[in-house]
Amino acid sequence: MSNAAPPPAHELNPHDNVTSRDPLPSSNERPSQAMAVAALVLCCIFFNPIAVIIGIGLAIAVLFRSKPRRNRGVRKAITAIVVGSCGLVLISSLVAWLWSFTYGTNIERDKNGAVTSSGITVPELLRVGDCFEDDNEPGEPFILYTIDVVPCSEPHRWEAYHRFLLPDGPWPGDNEVAWLSDPGCRTAFHEFIGEREGPSDLRMEFYLPYEASWRSGDRLVVCYVGTGSPTTDSLRGSALREAP
Repeated sequence: MSNAAPPPAHELNPHDNVTSRDPLPSSNERPSQAMAVAALVLCCIFFNPIAVIIGIGLAIAVLFRSKPRRNRGVRKAITAIVVGSCGLVLISSLVAWLWSFTYGTNIERDKNGAVTSSGITVPELLRVGDCFEDDNEPGEPFILYTIDVVPCSEPHRWEAYHRFLLPDGPWPGDNEVAWLSDPGCRTAFHEFIGEREGPSDLRMEFYLPYEASWRSGDRLVVCYVGTGSPTTDSLRGSALREAP
């Protein structure tokens, strides 16, 4: 039998470089799996925009709480944000489409399509020759606002004179959409007012697709013209009438 004494216990030096396992993350340190799942579920409820917005908020909170190299719930949170954002775009497009059927049905027209009684409509339902009032800034994209259509014999500031579609393709940006729309509106402008060359006191404006509507297939441009002050007549051929 060996009489050797057992080795002395090793005393830890506070300056020793000791490697140990990372402690288990506490509930306050890791993103909650339950929160990520809840965010994904809420973002899938497309018919309730409030639920989608709450879901996106929860998903963002999960991402902010995440730690490096700890992906608990992060993938679900990212998926929730993508799904929720697409859902909001879909809902906005659907509401705009339904809105277009709600307004414009109360406008009376004669057999030639001219407005005979005032009514409320949206820009995309304007017809060539429609006179209207618009309190919104000229050139604004198609958003959920309304305009007042009136007979051209009643005071109005604007008159629609042309409609056309832009070519298909990926969203080019606001400035590019305006640049693509300008030639079509400008050519039709001179044809409508009867002016071929030279400056004009009339203002040419247009309603344009915006990014969300473009992604849902909207390519419509509505061109309209005005003098900047109320008039009680159509501007069609106005340059010819103003000629000496």
